[in-house]
Amino acid sequence: MKKNWLLAIVVVLLMSCNGLISPTMAPTMEAISPTTSLPTTSTPVVVTPTVRATADPSPITQEQADTQQFSAIIARVAPISFYLLGGTENGEWLPPETVLPHSSDEEVYQLYSIGGPGGSAKGLKPMRDNICPVFWITTDSDFQGGLEVGVTGAWDVTPRLAQKIPTDHATYVQAVKDWLVGQNILEPAVEISQILRVDLEGDGTEEVLISASHFVEPTGHSVEYGDYSLVVMRKVVGNSVVTIPVVADYYYQEFEVQFPYTYAAIFPADLNNDGVLEILVGVERWEGSGVIVYEVNGTNVGKVFEVICGL
Repeated sequence: MKKNWLLAIVVVLLMSCNGLISPTMAPTMEAISPTTSLPTTSTPVVVTPTVRATADPSPITQEQADTQQFSAIIARVAPISFYLLGGTENGEWLPPETVLPHSSDEEVYQLYSIGGPGGSAKGLKPMRDNICPVFWITTDSDFQGGLEVGVTGAWDVTPRLAQKIPTDHATYVQAVKDWLVGQNILEPAVEISQILRVDLEGDGTEEVLISASHFVEPTGHSVEYGDYSLVVMRKVVGNSVVTIPVVADYYYQEFEVQFPYTYAAIFPADLNNDGVLEILVGVERWEGSGVIVYEVNGTNVGKVFEVICGL
């Protein structure tokens, strides 16, 4: 028995020396190991880009959302500094005093006019006026004319642009005349300064905003019977068109010293990012100016902000 084992060992040794047993068995076994580990090493390569693709936009989206929750609102209607009208947070209106703690000397405002976006401007911290109860904000932007507004939020303030209509349009001249007669101004002098058509509420039905003013004494010191300044809205209600006053002053007797307001410009804009356009009205008077903001809810018009300063 031992002889048989010894004989077998000798045979194996002889065959090995003659190269009859392949030396590749060990490398073959080692080659299997990398093959079986490929899924383990390749899995991070496939998964990592997927994670980055979903994670990278999140901070940007969240940052934009955060900036839209709160926004300061500024406006001007003359070549002076902007007024701080107030602000908005989560759709709610905020007075200027609530906005002040959020302001800085490096605030960036997105500017808009009746024609749409107008770039951005950097503004200084609001300063209280020495005479009027208002706050001024100086920016690095030049006055472009008309009514301008700025917000620190990121939404589009002018999602629907207003269309200008000729001020001598017969339908609207007659509408203003009828309205004034209804306010006991007989034989009124109809002087329309601006007519705009725009869908304020985003419901597919357009409203018409009309601004008109007449003063016999042109310098803005006194008033006479029949003088007026107004902004009215023409709106479809059911099967009829109704005239709704936004703001109006009528004068029924002479006053030598009155310094009347002239509501000189209208600018529809979404100031609180709710999809409904507010009505901004520019105000001018002797050595003074201002801006009033109204919100529209059906046939109801309510004042949101009023900032006016004059000597």
